[in-house]
Amino acid sequence: MTASKYYSVSAGCFTLMSTQIITQEMIDKLCQNDYQRQIIQQGGGCTQIISPESTVISNIVPKNEEGFAYADIDLEMIVYCKYAVDPAGHYSVPGILSLDFNQNYQPAVRKSGQNIDLSISYNTLQKSESTVLNK
Repeated sequence: MTASKYYSVSAGCFTLMSTQIITQEMIDKLCQNDYQRQIIQQGGGCTQIISPESTVISNIVPKNEEGFAYADIDLEMIVYCKYAVDPAGHYSVPGILSLDFNQNYQPAVRKSGQNIDLSISYNTLQKSESTVLNK
């Protein structure tokens, strides 16, 4: 729900949020043991329409039921919200916001730091053992 509300505000749009409910039939088909049956619970659905101001403007479908969300929307609200959050306007001043595009090759794995060899050779180990035994 939080992600859908954030999307509505940041994009300045109406958002239809809907998630699937989990039925006993789904649990019976998906779960292979008792542990999985304990974790997965029935219900969990959510269907709502969210305004560009992040308020729920529709009826709320209960979490364990299928249904339709409906609302009257005012498209002029989009214009108002686009003025309030204007990423292409005053936020795009180069001193505040910039986009850097690094065209250099970027390897997936980068090594950092100095490689220190902490290994001991067989000969060095033999010398140190003989020194300890002779003492």
